[in-house]
Amino acid sequence: MLSNNEKYIFTSELALAVSNGLQVEDGLKMLAGFDANVSICAKKLEDMMKKGSSFTDALEESKEFDEYMIQMVVVGQSIGNLDVVFKELSTYYARQKELNYQIQDAITYPFVLILMMFVIVATLIFKVFPIFENILSQMSMSLSLMYSARILSYI
Repeated sequence: MLSNNEKYIFTSELALAVSNGLQVEDGLKMLAGFDANVSICAKKLEDMMKKGSSFTDALEESKEFDEYMIQMVVVGQSIGNLDVVFKELSTYYARQKELNYQIQDAITYPFVLILMMFVIVATLIFKVFPIFENILSQMSMSLSLMYSARILSYI
């Protein structure tokens, strides 16, 4: 199945082709020079349509597109506004792509913070505390405070 970015490219280019008066088949030929997956998918759809399948049947048989897009194309063909449908689909997939990036960022940020927290705590335990232990032992002071701090930091 195509990614949201690839679906965005596919629908926006077909919207441009259909709104300029080209047939869907011609728009599929234009997509041959784009991203590898988009190009392969467009070629597959073009071949299916040459064998006699309708555009919507080719979309269904390719298994590259979700049901929402297929149904929207059916509606667009039935009312004669396929270019408008492709423009709206490209907007939809652009929003989906942006939403995926936001979700990825929302998950990555806390993970990075937790990782950094562990690095800082480990640095304190294994680098800073031993230095203080050495200093306190040279001053012949009690190390019980340092041991209790170390135990708490391990917990």
